[in-house]
Amino acid sequence: MKNILFTLTLLISFSSFGQVTITELIEITKIDRESFEIFAMNKGFIFYDLRDEFDYNFLIMKTGTGQNTEYLTQASGIVSGYKYSNYQPNKERLLTIYNELKTLGFKLISSEMTEDAYEKTYERGNSEEIIISIYNNSTGCNIDYFN
Repeated sequence: MKNILFTLTLLISFSSFGQVTITELIEITKIDRESFEIFAMNKGFIFYDLRDEFDYNFLIMKTGTGQNTEYLTQASGIVSGYKYSNYQPNKERLLTIYNELKTLGFKLISSEMTEDAYEKTYERGNSEEIIISIYNNSTGCNIDYFN
């Protein structure tokens, strides 16, 4: 019996590696860089890249390989100190993400087709925004949280 419980616990913990919830994506904007790295590593992500672009400093973590690759990013404004977070999961996670957005009180305010993606914008209150980009010819999507 103990072996069955141990195996079940192990399977559940491995199956959730890399999967980030919307609630966690929101929390990433509120924590320092060190805490973000620890959080991401606990989720099975490894260091991928650190870069400065568009007046932001990006720390990008990665998990998985091939079509199962996911990215998790914390971005900090170099001058403004403004933070936002980004998660790039597989499209298969979209239903779970949509359900969580609804549960958290986010409302769909716009959706549009661009040349290479279907973009959906959600808001909660006047200060929180999530943009989901679902790319054509790709297994992944892009989720940005702004506060």
